[in-house]
Amino acid sequence: MATTTIERPKQAQVRPAVTVRRSKTPPQWPWLFGGLVGAFAVPFFFTDLLSLDRDIYYAVYMSFVAALCVLWVRVSHLDARALLLRNWHWGVALGLVCAAAMSLLVFRTEDATAHPDGLSFTAAILWRGLLYGAADGVLLSVFPILVVFEAFRRRPLLRRARGKAAVGALALAASLAFTAVYHVGYTDFRGEKLRKPVAGDVVWSLPTLLTLSPFGAPIAHAGLHVSAVVHSSGTDTFLPPHEAGNASRPDLQKELDSITSGPRSLAPGAAAYVIWPGGHWSGAAGVANAKSGQAMPRDARVRLESVSKIWTATLIMQLVDEQKVHLFDTVEQWLPGVLPFGNRITILQLLTHTSGLFDDNDAFRHPRRTLARIQDPALRARLIYLAKRYEADPRVTFSPRFLVDVAAEQPLFFEPGHGFHYSNIGFDVLGLIVERVTGQPLHRVFEQRVFRPLGLNETAYNPQGPIRGEHPRGYFMHRGRWLDRTDVHPGKGADGGIVSNAQETTRFLVDLMQGKLLSRQVLRGMKSYAFWSGGWETPCGVAWGHGGAGDGFKTEVLVNDDGTRVVVLLLNGRNERTDLGAPEAARRLFCAADP
Repeated sequence: MATTTIERPKQAQVRPAVTVRRSKTPPQWPWLFGGLVGAFAVPFFFTDLLSLDRDIYYAVYMSFVAALCVLWVRVSHLDARALLLRNWHWGVALGLVCAAAMSLLVFRTEDATAHPDGLSFTAAILWRGLLYGAADGVLLSVFPILVVFEAFRRRPLLRRARGKAAVGALALAASLAFTAVYHVGYTDFRGEKLRKPVAGDVVWSLPTLLTLSPFGAPIAHAGLHVSAVVHSSGTDTFLPPHEAGNASRPDLQKELDSITSGPRSLAPGAAAYVIWPGGHWSGAAGVANAKSGQAMPRDARVRLESVSKIWTATLIMQLVDEQKVHLFDTVEQWLPGVLPFGNRITILQLLTHTSGLFDDNDAFRHPRRTLARIQDPALRARLIYLAKRYEADPRVTFSPRFLVDVAAEQPLFFEPGHGFHYSNIGFDVLGLIVERVTGQPLHRVFEQRVFRPLGLNETAYNPQGPIRGEHPRGYFMHRGRWLDRTDVHPGKGADGGIVSNAQETTRFLVDLMQGKLLSRQVLRGMKSYAFWSGGWETPCGVAWGHGGAGDGFKTEVLVNDDGTRVVVLLLNGRNERTDLGAPEAARRLFCAADP
């Protein structure tokens, strides 16, 4: 009988169960908050407090950005290679498109300024343009956008189109927050100037926002900075200003400090803006308010006084350029009956103070003689009334047309064209001609033809009464004491009605001399018409200049032929030394600006 062997089946090997744990992505919101803190702290600490040199600051800033991003990638367990290669073709393509758009913005809205030559220019393009611009793009766009998307990566929200749009909107908001906070870290962006970088963030963030490529925004931002270095390296709009800018020019700051300190000071406070081929500097010294001790800001807005005549002359020359008026037109042609001798005075003679016309300073020097010559009883009574009001309160205001009527009752100092007599009232007549030709009030003509085209947001035609907006107080020295005369500006108009700061006045002068407001042919003639001290030789070239002096403010400007060298000096006070000391200080700054 055969034996059948039945083999038992081998027992299946049972392996112990292995629990697979998915690595959790660390929370992302602390990174966003920490990045915001750093975005503010780095510029604030190193530029506002320590005043680090601009290019050294860039090295510190780029090191911070690199360290932040490396730490984030490592702590968040991200695949750096995959992150860099994500949609990189589209990121680069869109980045280049937006870089071109940002470059176009710079070339169309910014002043062209001279830049350094040779290796220093190449270094500026690489350091301030490519590297600093790319670092800006990483911190302000790439980091916040990618952090937000990483925070929602494992959530079902990103699987739906609406969810992606919502996360994208949140990422853009985070980028805008980084841009705003970062720029507030710089002193000069704590105000109206903040709007421009926040608006620009929408453009330079798009390449990364649409592709999630870390190459897009840095390329767009680098394009912005490279074009700024090439086209307008002397401006700060797209190369953030730093308090540190003053650290490298203590000699210029010392000059400004000497104006406001010591027994022979010229004014309580001073602000200046200086540009030269390849560089620029702005500074302030002293106080804006002698009572409170508030420091004078670099962007202090003051009355430009007679420097306003350059602005008024520009309007006249624009009308000449457009052949709407001619320099040899008479006052009578445009303002019939306003001056009894208007048929003998030309526009050119008003511009060059060769008309022989009476001046309001003549009325202050010889009030009785001025009053005695007025035959019109109503005008005489009006003058007596205003004189009494002025004695009671010097802040009295009245139309400059009244002074034109007073001048009409006074004899000419000489036959028009045969002498020189400085006349504010002559420029008030020019203001009336501008209004007659354009059919617009003077403030609107300035706005349409100068302020708005040049982007001068802090400049206004504000001839009398309180100065609108923030501004320092203006003082006059009387018996050893500074008296507040900020609002004393009676009868002023086209001869002294502009309020501006040093930087925007500089921009106006640069654009004027570089032919952005007038044709080259008309500009050549205007230089000899609009500048009181003009065409004099200095060790650093020909200088054209003008000064202004009122009850509480003193101003001096100097500019060379092509607008590559400018000095704007603004003081909020006058004493017996100011009218001589301020022009001398401006001349020293004009050539001392060269490194």
